Amino acid sequence: MTKGISRLRGLSSRRTLLLAGAILFLRTVSGVAQNRTLGEISGTVTDPAGARIPNAQILLTNTLTSVNAETRTNSDGVYDVNTLVPGTYTISVSKENFKTFVSKNILLRAEAIGVNAVLEVGSVNQQVTVAAAATLLETQSPEQRTDVSSELVLELPNVGLSELSYEALLPGVAPAGIGGGANGLNDNSWVAVNGTQANTQNWTMDGGTRTVPTQGLAGATVPNEAIAQINYLTGNFGAEYGNGFASFNVTTKNGSNQFHGSLFEYVQNNIFQARNYFSPAGVAVAPRHWNLYGATIGGPIKKNKAFFFSATRTTPRARKRQAISASQRRPCAMEISAVSR
Repeated sequence: MTKGISRLRGLSSRRTLLLAGAILFLRTVSGVAQNRTLGEISGTVTDPAGARIPNAQILLTNTLTSVNAETRTNSDGVYDVNTLVPGTYTISVSKENFKTFVSKNILLRAEAIGVNAVLEVGSVNQQVTVAAAATLLETQSPEQRTDVSSELVLELPNVGLSELSYEALLPGVAPAGIGGGANGLNDNSWVAVNGTQANTQNWTMDGGTRTVPTQGLAGATVPNEAIAQINYLTGNFGAEYGNGFASFNVTTKNGSNQFHGSLFEYVQNNIFQARNYFSPAGVAVAPRHWNLYGATIGGPIKKNKAFFFSATRTTPRARKRQAISASQRRPCAMEISAVSR
């Protein structure tokens, strides 16, 4: 009898531990999932008189991957799709006795945007196509937000070749000194936002945290060539972005239905550099050889279903042979004696 009771107690303790572990795991997963990494498109469908149209079919297509998302408007003529991978989309809205509404080239980032549709009376086989216009005024959210596209990441001057160099350019953001990043390369993440204490930001990548707990710095980076966009939120953002006075999220690139790749090199060499302005004539430019190599590749695993993207970059290598210019020469004995008097 005593052995049976002990066995039951052991099973009860194991179940308690398993239940506690499951709860902890679910809490961790839910905490990570709070950060927005997907886009959301919502809107209202009406007829030319402004009446709401219920049960209209909505089809959203990612132009790069051909992945579709379907839904229908509710009884109030409203639709909402909030699990879209950032990219360029085409929206098709159809309903019997109305022409099909098509809107193309809708750029969606990790954000919520609105696309309304007005259906004209006619056959569903007829189409009314419109080109998406750039949003001049944000009406979906009160967030203070700056989005940096992959094109800007690669084209803006960046001495350190790190996405952490851009936040100091944002309104209300100021460098707060030199930090000691987790990998020795992240000193630029030591910033203060809107006058708050430094290192109180939430750093995320694809929705997962990358903040160093003991320092508040960004603990991991990826090659700039792997970045699809960067979202900087500095005020009035929702709870889904996690804690901190600001939230900086990097979204990495996805593959598409076509294979794409690149090879690149960043190089610094004295043959490209001008002579120091203060060096006298005849003094050669100091030798400098610095090279960084990398590659990217992406494509389909299964077309219209699964995709991959990978990027790699070497550690910068520098080979310096400093030439002594006139401003760097050692003082002669007469000069030293003159100073020591």
